[in-house]
Amino acid sequence: VMGLSDPATRMRLSDYIRGAAGAESCEIKDIKRLNGGAIQENHALELKLTGGSYSGRLSIVLRMSAPTGVEDSHGKAAEFALARAAYDSGILVPEPLWCCLDDTVLGKPFCLMERMAGEGRGDVLFADPEVALSKDNIAAQLGRELGKIHAITPRRNHFSFLSAPKNPALAAVAYYRDQL
Repeated sequence: VMGLSDPATRMRLSDYIRGAAGAESCEIKDIKRLNGGAIQENHALELKLTGGSYSGRLSIVLRMSAPTGVEDSHGKAAEFALARAAYDSGILVPEPLWCCLDDTVLGKPFCLMERMAGEGRGDVLFADPEVALSKDNIAAQLGRELGKIHAITPRRNHFSFLSAPKNPALAAVAYYRDQL
């Protein structure tokens, strides 16, 4: 995988984003690796775009598979399609912006999405007294979001990469037997 600190790699990435955004120019102001992600490499990018619908400053996240990926994980195109379906269904997720399957840009496929502020680590959240006071509201919001997730079906979307087993329960049992 090509390193994001390499000037030639950054130029290819900048050129890709410029084209995908329909911009006249794209300057990568900053790239920082984000913590976590055993099966994903996540990098925060600060961009300055000129022209196009994203003109101005844009904070995004670049996601690509880490070398320690899980065999059963979906590829980047499928991940992007699922994230797009979630976003289009009103689920509180970052907006998926672009998916690049061209290995010549970074050495492997990647997705770019809006960067959202917030904290996702449970140990940090549960130590926060304000979060403790909001447990009921958080549980209700999570329930609403899960309901929206469960409303997303392969029939309503074009998920050709998913196949429904004839009997989901037996398929799950077979999968777990294979894992043992």
